[in-house]
Amino acid sequence: MFNNGDIINYIDIVFSVICMKRHLAGALFLSKAIELTVMDSSYVYKGLMKKLYPEVARLCGTNPHKVERDVRYAIDDCYKSGKLVLLNKVFKANIFDANFKPKNGEFIALIADKIRLRLNYGKILSENEFHLST
Repeated sequence: MFNNGDIINYIDIVFSVICMKRHLAGALFLSKAIELTVMDSSYVYKGLMKKLYPEVARLCGTNPHKVERDVRYAIDDCYKSGKLVLLNKVFKANIFDANFKPKNGEFIALIADKIRLRLNYGKILSENEFHLST
């Protein structure tokens, strides 16, 4: 269906834009969660704790509660830095507000849906979209 390399490339772009700290365990777990959700949206809609987090935990050799906690911390860290609103420019849509702190599932679903739409319609990110001004 989708090329994993393209999905990972988009996730890397998103993480670069929001200044996701790559050394955080939550960044790895979040990347895996978004990748799985792009491939199969039922991961989010059938429950994070029942389906998505256990699968991410299995792939990363940990437990679902650690995945949930570390993902929440990584998203919270980006929210506190104020960088989440920069994704509006990348996706050319108003999906994040400075006063809106997304829950884990909301963040994963929003990013996965936007990536899926880009891949479905062949809209590739251009180099110009990497150079964002605030």
